[in-house]
Amino acid sequence: MVALGAVGGTIRKTDIDATTTRLKAGTKWLNRINPPWREK
Repeated sequence: MVALGAVGGTIRKTDIDATTTRLKAGTKWLNRINPPWREK
């Protein structure tokens, strides 16, 4: 429930950085399974 608190409260730079890192890691993981050039 930490994410809900971050959204409800003031979003600090550290929260944004952590989310960005998580998204980048997730994107990298997804690209390994389903590369962008295979979408079409």
